[in-house]
Amino acid sequence: FDGGILMSGGLGALSTIIARHIYTNKPRTGELICASRSGRSARFDLNHSCPFMEISVHKIDVASWADFSATFAAPNLACEYVLHASGLLYDGLSVHQNPNKIRTVCAPKHRAAEKLQCAFSLTALRAWLVFSSTSHVLKSTGQANYAAANAMTDSFAQNQTQCGNVWKSIQWGAWDC
Repeated sequence: FDGGILMSGGLGALSTIIARHIYTNKPRTGELICASRSGRSARFDLNHSCPFMEISVHKIDVASWADFSATFAAPNLACEYVLHASGLLYDGLSVHQNPNKIRTVCAPKHRAAEKLQCAFSLTALRAWLVFSSTSHVLKSTGQANYAAANAMTDSFAQNQTQCGNVWKSIQWGAWDC
């Protein structure tokens, strides 16, 4: 990776693993922009292992236009990569799901991917990397809404690829954090 990286879900366990991997295995200077609904930064301390990397943490919900545009209104946002790792679990059996629960889970996955694509549609990004879950491929008891959100996100990424954009979707399985 050369160039700035915007990472949604930037303070989650998966994003922490990804960021450490990027900067540990390919030391570089540059900016990592972490967008997170929580904004917490206690567990995200990469500055010691990556002293030449500029890290900025922004408490925003990338699925919200108001949050996103207020934070990233500057046209000179120097991003060349978008890593979309946002997600939200709201477990429950299919019979206990309702439209509100499904919307809540789909927002940080699918709706955020759509918002990011719109926001960067005129930017010549080198790549998009969308982290999805294997929950829609494998049986995941109690995760019907999460599986649906991941399937929609994968489908959206595939559509973007067919439109000529550089999108990759990785179905991420269980990990040990």
